[in-house]
Amino acid sequence: MMKNLLEKVNETVLELWTGILLWGIVCQLIPVWFLKEKADYSLGLWLGILLAGASAFHMWWALDRGLSRGGAARAISGKRLLSDMP
Repeated sequence: MMKNLLEKVNETVLELWTGILLWGIVCQLIPVWFLKEKADYSLGLWLGILLAGASAFHMWWALDRGLSRGGAARAISGKRLLSDMP
């Protein structure tokens, strides 16, 4: 399943995930030596990294889906019409 996902995901998303992960590692290794609450810092950092990765995937998924349906304008206007209804 993971191999299927990696084949489908755009190269840009993989680069973004790699950047998020590497930046997270740097942010974990350097400041953690100067903090008193190491566990709290680490938990918050890795939760943020996880959410950033999920957000990157969702952004790719939404854009890919919107652009593959005959143009973004049609997909967005259809959602706008539904959201304006009482």
